[in-house]
Amino acid sequence: MTRARAKAMVMELVGEYSTKQFQGKLGDILQKEAQQGDVPDELPGRWALAEECHADIFARYGFKSGTGVERLRPIALILEKFPDLEDKVQKLWKLLGLKSSPADLLAKEEVEVSKEPEPAKNAKPILSKARALAFQAELLGAFSAPSFQKKLAELSRKHITNWRETDGKVELEAIMEKAKLEIASRYGYEASQKGLKDLDGEMQKFDNDADVFVNNVAIEEALFPYAQTGRTLVMDKAALGRTGSKPTTAFTVAKLLRKQLAAFSSPSFQHGISCLKRSADVEQACEGYYHLRGRAELALPVQRRILPQYGFQGSRAGVLDMVSHCSQFISDPEVAHLFDDINLKLGMTPRACARFRDTAESMLSQEPTSCQMLRSDLHASADLVHIAVKK
Repeated sequence: MTRARAKAMVMELVGEYSTKQFQGKLGDILQKEAQQGDVPDELPGRWALAEECHADIFARYGFKSGTGVERLRPIALILEKFPDLEDKVQKLWKLLGLKSSPADLLAKEEVEVSKEPEPAKNAKPILSKARALAFQAELLGAFSAPSFQKKLAELSRKHITNWRETDGKVELEAIMEKAKLEIASRYGYEASQKGLKDLDGEMQKFDNDADVFVNNVAIEEALFPYAQTGRTLVMDKAALGRTGSKPTTAFTVAKLLRKQLAAFSSPSFQHGISCLKRSADVEQACEGYYHLRGRAELALPVQRRILPQYGFQGSRAGVLDMVSHCSQFISDPEVAHLFDDINLKLGMTPRACARFRDTAESMLSQEPTSCQMLRSDLHASADLVHIAVKK
């Protein structure tokens, strides 16, 4: 078991044991038992309650069932193998109200630590966010390894003029697949195309999660290092992403906006927005940062990775097209709310957000030329990224 996977498992358990519902029920059980005398660690009520929370977690990570404190033997083994996780393991013991320690559990019986436990048969792999992040961490490590980067460099040199052709893509996908299969199998998925498809389906649940998005960016940068160096980008980034068609309903527009909102919510992006606002002049500040110099350049790399999945070009023109297109659905309450949330993340004040929304709504309620007017205003306001409508 890798450290990333071990940590993910422990954090899942800590999360389950930390809930108010679990702690409330456990407190009642322990209090009732205390009235009758000493409370043993093997108290049946405690473990019946805990089993409701952790049975599926242990199964997903390939550990067989156990009873009482013995159920926590895998956690004790994790601590023995990864001592730096001690604080998290100790917190787990504390949340269960145990008097013993992980060391006491290990002292009962000599257990082979180096072997990975046999996966539970017929257990359907399910990814929690913690496990999804752990998988990404392992994948990033594999793609960043010197041996993998060497293969990547060789492919880059070999296909420097024709990377978009079939041979180049096939070779890239082959070395990527080999690394993915090895890691996916450790998360309970088949080491096959079907397993990778199932894993990809589970990962899509986190498409709108900021942490997962940031990890995806890091993985992409590990695969395409030349994009950050000013050298010619010889690899086709579309090999990684999914392409799609433009959204035609408020529901699909909202999905696109939520994905951008998640990306703009990342700590690194918000730090960039804060820096831009500190450097803004008085006029921009008085307008509630409706216009903010540098915002376009900051947001475009993020949007370039998202827009092609929804039928828009990953370019400045694609951003303008996307804003114009999505603004046609701004009468939908959820779409309007998402526009406000995105604009707040882009540094606007609530008043500036309302200004954009009011302007877009008034334009769309005018004559048939309104959409063209909206597009013209988008192009006219060159300093904005996502919101470029001017009154």
